[in-house]
Amino acid sequence: MNNRMLVAGLVLLAVMSILIRGFLRDVVVVPLLYASWIAYLLIDSTSRLLLWGLFVLIATVVAVRSLARRPVTLRSRAVQPARRERVADLARLIDDAPGDLLSRWQVAQRLGQVTLQALADQGQVPPQEMRKRFNQGTLEVPPEIRAYIQARLPAGRPRRRTKAAAAPTPLDLDPEYVVRYLEDKLSKPPGGPA
Repeated sequence: MNNRMLVAGLVLLAVMSILIRGFLRDVVVVPLLYASWIAYLLIDSTSRLLLWGLFVLIATVVAVRSLARRPVTLRSRAVQPARRERVADLARLIDDAPGDLLSRWQVAQRLGQVTLQALADQGQVPPQEMRKRFNQGTLEVPPEIRAYIQARLPAGRPRRRTKAAAAPTPLDLDPEYVVRYLEDKLSKPPGGPA
């Protein structure tokens, strides 16, 4: 019985391959060859100048459309959370500043960086040059702001305020005073009166 099934399967396979081959030839291969022959005749019968003109027109349209688009901004979404974190961190430091010497010092350092960077941008000089002028004392800055920015953490002093009043330090200056100074300075033109 197995031999009969094997022979019947082989005969059926041979008949199917003959039928499918003719079917594929008639339904798929011949129409594809016919379509490619027609396309070749159409292309060959048209003028080369017309084909090149069409190619140049398509290339021009593509170039104009790509140049007319707005430039893509390269800002990534990962930058936004970092900015929020910095602002939140600075807000936390400002909230902690009244009772924490370290927080006041960190606020002073950050405000000093922002102040010198803003003044450098306004004066169109490198930030290193502005820092050098500040350290040499040739940059016009009120003395209390200069002392605030240059303040150091005292050694051996507790970071948290105790109930007893501590001696005043340059870090006791209200950060809002520095911000107001910076706003006033930046609202005036660079070459104008100070």
